Amino acid sequence: MFHLSDPYSILPASIWWFFNISVAILLLGLALLPSTRRALEQPQRLSIFLTLTLFLMLIWLIKAQVLGGFYLHLIGASVAYLLLGTRIAVLALAVVLTLTNLTVHDHPLTWGLQFVLVVLLPVLLASALHTVAKRMLPRRLFVFIIVRGFFVAMLTMTLTSLTNLLILNELFVAQIDNIGDSTQIVLPILLGWGEGMLSGMACALIGVYRPEWWFVDEVFVDV
Repeated sequence: MFHLSDPYSILPASIWWFFNISVAILLLGLALLPSTRRALEQPQRLSIFLTLTLFLMLIWLIKAQVLGGFYLHLIGASVAYLLLGTRIAVLALAVVLTLTNLTVHDHPLTWGLQFVLVVLLPVLLASALHTVAKRMLPRRLFVFIIVRGFFVAMLTMTLTSLTNLLILNELFVAQIDNIGDSTQIVLPILLGWGEGMLSGMACALIGVYRPEWWFVDEVFVDV
């Protein structure tokens, strides 16, 4: 996530509004889909949506400033995908982003670009990685927890952080003096490790005690 007190110094107002309006149309379209409404009409799915949104908002508020206006924080996109599916995970993280921005008084014009960088990007990455892992790996609970619970979340978070860092450097939001600086490379990896640990523990607990919470039923042939 990034914070800008004067977004007009980075990009013209037309571009900021383009991001905001495009994102608003996307979210409205996702919310109005019949499949989304049917899913959220289920009491259990709605409870998961609301609980996860509240929990992730608290997680997002724990962040560390790295460069200029660039902040590192856990996202939870992998777990959100497993519990809610791609479309509803995007809606849940959009709510988290909006509430977080209101809490820390971020400039409203930056909301659309933040959505692209810290909501849409990680959810799509998590969705792609989970799809590949599900097709290639054996259906065992241990493999699910280690690979899809831990490594997919870690890789999603690391790639998201590095992509954010590079894009924000191009926009002069986070100035990177030396792209090869080991600190700037290690921090996203460490953040990915933390995301993977949290996601792996959540997947282990849910996979053992509440497997019915998964958005798509996971059938395991063995431990």
